[in-house]
Amino acid sequence: IVACALEYPSVASAYCFKDVPVSQQKLLTYNGQSYPVRIGTGSWSSPGPLAELFRIVMTEELGLQVELYKASSSTNLLKEVMGCTDSRGELWNFSESPEKSLCLEPKDFQDPPVNVWV
Repeated sequence: IVACALEYPSVASAYCFKDVPVSQQKLLTYNGQSYPVRIGTGSWSSPGPLAELFRIVMTEELGLQVELYKASSSTNLLKEVMGCTDSRGELWNFSESPEKSLCLEPKDFQDPPVNVWV
């Protein structure tokens, strides 16, 4: 599985467990709407392999539809996983709305988070 996550050429075209066609992958349903699992990863190198391991297990073993989402920083990624964004998935702008950017009130959170869940 590590070889798959690191995309070694000899196994990059193979599946680690089993091929689950997209048409058979399941979506998560929450409040009557269906969503793919969105896994957050950073734009730097260290979180990539772990996110890829999660993607492989969730897709090939659990049969879930998965998308990877790259965040620009650890702070932004944590805020996005918490749902601390506007309804379009944009982080609250501190200069325009300092109180919302701190996400202190329940109304400042999106449920479910717009950009990333894991």
